[in-house]
Amino acid sequence: MTETLKDLIDELGPSARAAYAAEAAAAGDLVVIAVPLKLVNDMPVEELAGKVVLDTNNYMSWRDGHFPVIDSGEKTVHELRQEQLPTSKVAKAFTHIQAPRLFSAARPAGDPKRLALSVSSDYPEAVEIVTRLYDQFGFDTVDNAR
Repeated sequence: MTETLKDLIDELGPSARAAYAAEAAAAGDLVVIAVPLKLVNDMPVEELAGKVVLDTNNYMSWRDGHFPVIDSGEKTVHELRQEQLPTSKVAKAFTHIQAPRLFSAARPAGDPKRLALSVSSDYPEAVEIVTRLYDQFGFDTVDNAR
């Protein structure tokens, strides 16, 4: 699979490399997961242990299938993902902005047209990291836990 990314890696330059999920998870200090939600976890739990994990996924029943535990309101998507990564500090982030808009919608701090993105996490240190990251990208933060 990493061979199929060769052209992209070449385009991105010498700091980029391709890896399988477990290798990428082990290498990252801050890890972004952008994978559809599944009831049966197939993410590398051990390699993500102790790390802040940014979950960018949105539950889409037309894509992911219907999950009664979510559809009924018994659990949120974030709660399910945190259960799947019990030793990680999961933060829902970047869930309501498309990647190309990260560049076109960014504004400097204090700009009256600066947008805010939300973050949800049970871990204040994860919210702090996302808040700094959002600011670097040009966005304010709305902490859903406050």
